Amino acid sequence: MTDVLHTTRTDNHKHSHNYRLIAENITLAYQETLITEGLSLKIPDQQFTVILGPNGCGKSTLLRGLSKLLSPSKGQICFDGQDLEQYPRKALAKALGLLPQSAIAPSGITVHDLVARGRFPHQSFMRRWTLADEKAVNDAINATQIEELLQQTVESLSGGQRQRVWVAMVLAQQTPYLLLDEPTTYLDIAHQIELLELFRTLNLQEGRTIVAVLHDLNHACRYADHLIVMKSGTVIAQGAPQDIMTETLIHDVYGLNSIVIDDPLTHTPLVIPKPLSKR
Repeated sequence: MTDVLHTTRTDNHKHSHNYRLIAENITLAYQETLITEGLSLKIPDQQFTVILGPNGCGKSTLLRGLSKLLSPSKGQICFDGQDLEQYPRKALAKALGLLPQSAIAPSGITVHDLVARGRFPHQSFMRRWTLADEKAVNDAINATQIEELLQQTVESLSGGQRQRVWVAMVLAQQTPYLLLDEPTTYLDIAHQIELLELFRTLNLQEGRTIVAVLHDLNHACRYADHLIVMKSGTVIAQGAPQDIMTETLIHDVYGLNSIVIDDPLTHTPLVIPKPLSKR
């Protein structure tokens, strides 16, 4: 299985040079607080991109910009050659699905109803709920394994359960692009791996473009085709994990001494932090 995964990744990496989502020279700020300035990047189409960097470096802000939640004060973000600012919100919601970091559910809403809200972009005054909507919701529920939670209210769930419900809502939207802000937060290690495997499968089998903010360097190296490494609102490095993940980069970005070795299972970079104290 691992070998198959690895060969597919390499092929995927070689052939894909399409960029539908592009940020050009953007400045992002909240009121007077400048987060990024003059930042440019391209998201490789049909690949799994992970954005890395220390807390407060602008990862979530960048994701908010890429999903039109936050407008750049300078520069522009384009999707399919069109400025996001000019993109109709509903058309964009059919293309880009966003899982924000601290999503808040309406009070008293059940899990099933929240997941069903993922179909909102596909509804209209003329077009009511269809079998396709039903299937999309059920597929999302099965993929995130939340069948037993459907009648519970979202606010009654644990952090980890809630996170999986929000992921299901975004999956139900069935967008070609998934923008995920720390999707593995609150999840135990088994659920983290399950979710990352799910995103990887959606990427490989359905050609979905995944952009995720993660904190775990080894998860990022194992699952991503493309890394974007940020520090203080700037992109420090971008490229394939095996090309850019070095001990020097980790020290420059995190101030952490480590060794980087070959992961015996996936042959991706494996980062081992050096202990600060002797036992």
